[in-house]
Amino acid sequence: MKIGIIAWGSEGDIRPFIALATGLSKRGHQVDMVASSIDYRDFSVMLEGSGVRFSETTPIPVNREILEKMSRMAIQDRNPMNHFKFLLENLFDPLEDELMEESKRLCLDCDVVVKHLLVHPLAVVAESTGTPLVDVTPTAAAVPSPDIQLIGVPWTGRFLNSLMWKAASKVMSRMLRERVNSLRIRVGLAPLRDVHCWLLDMSELTLIGCSRALLPEKVEWKGNVHVCGSLELESGSKELSQELSEFLAAGPPPVYVSFGSMLYFEPEVDYLMETAAGAVLDAGQRCILQCVRDDLSWSPDNQDILLVGKTSHKDVFPHCRAVVHHGGAGTTHTVVASGLPSVVVMYGVDQLFWGPRLLELGVAPKPLLRRKLIRSNLSAAITEACESPAMRIRTKELASEMESEEGVRTAVELIEKEFSRG
Repeated sequence: MKIGIIAWGSEGDIRPFIALATGLSKRGHQVDMVASSIDYRDFSVMLEGSGVRFSETTPIPVNREILEKMSRMAIQDRNPMNHFKFLLENLFDPLEDELMEESKRLCLDCDVVVKHLLVHPLAVVAESTGTPLVDVTPTAAAVPSPDIQLIGVPWTGRFLNSLMWKAASKVMSRMLRERVNSLRIRVGLAPLRDVHCWLLDMSELTLIGCSRALLPEKVEWKGNVHVCGSLELESGSKELSQELSEFLAAGPPPVYVSFGSMLYFEPEVDYLMETAAGAVLDAGQRCILQCVRDDLSWSPDNQDILLVGKTSHKDVFPHCRAVVHHGGAGTTHTVVASGLPSVVVMYGVDQLFWGPRLLELGVAPKPLLRRKLIRSNLSAAITEACESPAMRIRTKELASEMESEEGVRTAVELIEKEFSRG
């Protein structure tokens, strides 16, 4: 089959689509992938030698005022709907026309198209051309279910949770209605009122790229929704840098600290790095601190702290004792799969799902909010994670369950089963 893919978002959003594209190509399908990055990463290197045709949309112009506003919102405003509105206005709307043109190209050329759940231009064009559509999301909290807690809302039971989802759907429809309907009219489709439900229901197949081991035991979804497991790139073991290898060999397993793509939008990077490193030391642990920002002024002055740039989490986590992270879907899966306890410092969006979820699973202390983060409460959480035998046992159990999952293979087989003919 000829399969077109459009991915949008941060690295954590786009990497699963790269893994899926690679898996589809290995099975003999012709894959044409378009990535639209909001954190200015170059993903082409991840697809070298894969056989996937790859292109990227025009990067959004760097606007420090917008980034600063987003940074403050991520820290100070816990309302996920406000986060979503800001993302739409500043990080999606500027790309809409280009995404619309790419959607037309893929739908005219491909047998099946695949998209990030929120890429509504491809949904519009797929409906107008009759092209089969697959939705993919790396987090279960993006697809309504009475058994999945609505992001940012306390769990109140299945019945009230269902009502909360319905209310949230109405808010989402109001945010998306004008955007979606303007595109529908442009291609000759009638406007809709319930845009959010249309966006969720129109695809023949919706794949949730997360581990079944990290979800509630029983989850009720509509029939076109399937949990396929985490969508990760196959990678052989990479040799750690000499500096990192020497640090690991010089003492007991350290605590690894990484805030993922959130660090790009962090307005107080020096404060955050100093606070995190100090909290790890206060907990009596050594620290590997990851920061890819080139404007970091603070530097460690303690031999028990190592500051690193981009590092393979899969390769370094097995040498660590615990991980402090933001609770993004990708990092969450890698930490648990490595058998390590987590300390989650949440900014917003799906992190407000994964933080509480890891607490419920017994593999993390109560999650912290970035806007309330201080050295003492982070240190206490690190101490709890490092000194809890129960957390370590539970993470090993979950890691064992995750070993048998083959997310990319399952996703590819589901797509083939749904759309292959003959």
